[in-house]
Amino acid sequence: MLVSNLKLRDMIYLKNSKLIFWMLLLFSVFIFIFCAERKRLNPLDPQNKETEGKPQGLRVYSELNQVFLSWKPVDVKNILGYRVYRKAAFEDDFQPIYVTPQDSSEYVDKNVQYEIRYTYRITVLGEDFESNPSDTVSIIPGPTSIWFADLYGRNLIRLTHDCRHEIERIPVDGYPWALAIEKSYQQLWYTDVLFNRVLRVNLNTRQQFIVTNLNYSDPVDVEIDHQHGRVWVADEDSGKVIVFRDDGLKLSEIAGFQRISDIDICDTDGYCWVVDSRTKKVTQIRSDYRIGIDLKDLESPTRIAIDQTTCELWVIDKGSIKKLNRLGKKILTINSGFNYPWNLAVDAETGNCWVLDWGDQSSNSRLICFASDGSRLVEVAGFSYPETIIINPYDHGCIVADSGSGKIIKISETGIILSQSTEYFYPYGLAIIYR
Repeated sequence: MLVSNLKLRDMIYLKNSKLIFWMLLLFSVFIFIFCAERKRLNPLDPQNKETEGKPQGLRVYSELNQVFLSWKPVDVKNILGYRVYRKAAFEDDFQPIYVTPQDSSEYVDKNVQYEIRYTYRITVLGEDFESNPSDTVSIIPGPTSIWFADLYGRNLIRLTHDCRHEIERIPVDGYPWALAIEKSYQQLWYTDVLFNRVLRVNLNTRQQFIVTNLNYSDPVDVEIDHQHGRVWVADEDSGKVIVFRDDGLKLSEIAGFQRISDIDICDTDGYCWVVDSRTKKVTQIRSDYRIGIDLKDLESPTRIAIDQTTCELWVIDKGSIKKLNRLGKKILTINSGFNYPWNLAVDAETGNCWVLDWGDQSSNSRLICFASDGSRLVEVAGFSYPETIIINPYDHGCIVADSGSGKIIKISETGIILSQSTEYFYPYGLAIIYR
């Protein structure tokens, strides 16, 4: 009986020993895996699946001849700093240009030139190591920046000179529509077609001010008369043109129109030209607010753009483009090759007129550039219901708000698409700052 009890005890001991062995083995494996995973949590570990051992979140934007870099700081102790590398378009390899302090996550490159593409990357420096380089970012600095209204996104957004990067965005509570830059007071004026208001933004403080409420009207356009310090607003539904001083004080109100579709200002004489799409007229309002020339021999005008050098008028009239002198006398007509001309802009220096021509389906709209004599210079296809266009006075190309695709597109004077800023809700109004 004693022998049997001893054998039974030995068997239990052996069984328990095996169980303890396997438990220790599993525990060891768990500790190994856990430690390995903890090691992989190091953001500078090349085997880290999320970071691949490189710094993250590198962003870039430019203002004039400075380039601003920022990135996510690395959560690792005792690093020495971040090394910034740069490669200009004319260089073959990246060159180290700066090492930041260890607690810094930004850098300003002040040694750049206009119209040269610069590409950047950064690494993390330790006492005895340098991390993998970050993903690269690139930018072309220049003397302009572009504001646009993202209608349904409810933002005013400023882009860099190359239209590739956001500098900032200002949230608004309405639907921003038309934009204009008032230079002397550094103000951005815009119309709100949701709450039917006119507002201005101080570009130094970013404060917003309501200039006026138009109740059930529809403020479709705003233009600046820089010579006389006036701001002209077109109210489509009420048939009024309202004039404000550049500080927001209301100066005048000109009524009698039926459906205003567009206005433009001649900077030389301060005259405002009004397109009334219902009466099919283009009317001149003089700087003393009196009605001047009344053009009645047009078929169905919708949009107007003024050559600021000659004060000549370019008008979309039904399916054609007409050019008129400052007295309203027709100079030329371009009436072939269009589908549905929608909007236009004139380069004051070259005299070229750029026209947005809508197609009959998405991605079938075009941009066409005509010389001052009406000859066709450039045609660019592939737009999706582009709404607005503005001339870049620095390089004589243009910026297009391609609302159907949600893009802001920069195009060269020769018709080359230089860049696209994408994924906006409905870009519409455009304004440009040129310093």
